[in-house]
Amino acid sequence: SSGINAAKTSTVQFMRGVKRESLRLLETFIEKTEDPQMVTQNFLPPLLNAVLGDYKTNIPDARDPEVLSLMSCLVNRLQRTMISEVPRVLEAVLECTLGMITKNFEDYPEHRIKFFNLMRSINAHCFQVFFQLPPTVFSLLIDCVVWAFKHTERNISETGLNILLEVLHNVSLDERVANAFYQQLCTRLLQEVMSVLTDTWH
Repeated sequence: SSGINAAKTSTVQFMRGVKRESLRLLETFIEKTEDPQMVTQNFLPPLLNAVLGDYKTNIPDARDPEVLSLMSCLVNRLQRTMISEVPRVLEAVLECTLGMITKNFEDYPEHRIKFFNLMRSINAHCFQVFFQLPPTVFSLLIDCVVWAFKHTERNISETGLNILLEVLHNVSLDERVANAFYQQLCTRLLQEVMSVLTDTWH
């Protein structure tokens, strides 16, 4: 509780404001750079060390959604160059962010949409990483997608459905992967999608 109270003081709020603007500035720089290789070689290692460690170890109320947005920007800009770093990103943000956003459908709205946008970026540019993850982490990612398209907020629900559609498309490109994926998850995903189609909330 002392950490939560400290996060609300004017001094800490000011410092967090500076940090959030710094994260936005970094995102703009990476988005506009004409030399992504320079970003990969010179900026990526120290950036991930500082940003991911701070995000993971902070209390929920002090975790900045701009970190998730910055990670999405890195994946979108560097694409396959980020493949080796994605497991590290997921290790830092996956469980702690889910702990914040899955208790209900209202808390941390900025984290929600930015987190699912990050999942969508990874799926688009670093999809093969999903099958290099431990089974428990991969299962958690599928739970994320299901939880997203069952969300009562339309933008998050649509993002979840789009992620699922894109996952299915990527899976279909490799017959071996497709067979294993559908054997494990086809029935469950069909049931979850049907439950959304037939409930009264969507």
